[in-house]
Amino acid sequence: MNDYHIVNKLQEMTMVSNAHKIRNNSDKVPYETLTYGDIVSTITKTGLEICNDIKMGKQMKRDSKAGKKELGDFCTQFGYEPFKPPLSKIEKLQNQKRDKKYYERKQFV
Repeated sequence: MNDYHIVNKLQEMTMVSNAHKIRNNSDKVPYETLTYGDIVSTITKTGLEICNDIKMGKQMKRDSKAGKKELGDFCTQFGYEPFKPPLSKIEKLQNQKRDKKYYERKQFV
C-alpha cells in the first residue's frame, strides 16, 4: 500500500461523527510521524470506542425501560396507580394533530 492510499483511508475515518477522537489538539493529523501500524491501530481503537459507546447507549435505554416497568409493577403491588412515564415527543405530536384543526376559514369582508 502506498502513502496516498493510507492518507485517503485516514481521511475517510475522519469524516465520521466521532472523528475528533483520532485528531490531536491542533486538529492536524501528523502524517509525517505516523507509521502504517500506528494509523491502523488508531483507527481500530477508535472504531472499538465508537462501537462500545453505541452499545452502552442501547444498554442504558433498555435498562431505563426495564426500570420503568419494574416501578409500575411495584406500585400496583401496593395498590397505587401504576407509574406512567411522560408522553414521548412523537405521542405529543400525534395528540396535537388529532386535536388541531387543519385549517380555519376566515370570513370575507
